[in-house]
Amino acid sequence: MSFYAVGSGLEVVQGRQRLNILVFLSTVAQAEFMQIRKELEIGDGQLSQQLAKLEEAGLISISRILEGTRTRTTVTLTTAGMEALTTYMRSVKKLLSQVPSGRAHAAPESSVPAEKEVNTD
Repeated sequence: MSFYAVGSGLEVVQGRQRLNILVFLSTVAQAEFMQIRKELEIGDGQLSQQLAKLEEAGLISISRILEGTRTRTTVTLTTAGMEALTTYMRSVKKLLSQVPSGRAHAAPESSVPAEKEVNTD
């Protein structure tokens, strides 16, 4: 199966923000919404959207507890989430291992000359 194939199970993980969330959650037992927002420097709305997608895919678990007038939202990486992250990292490593080292297989340098600096003095 191709790394980029739809149906590879990696579509949800491939989003940059979702990947960042999963990686962050893999380093902690659980995290509160505000902690994730601060750590990843992401807005409330965007974070809520990304968490909803990850929860729908079963990659994270979200618990909401009412404390007084505030809701405390705690997010945990599920076993399926850790497996998806591990699979994604293996796929990226495999993809990167196919990149030739050195410049032997790189595209030739552009034949377009660099622009000359104009002296305005």
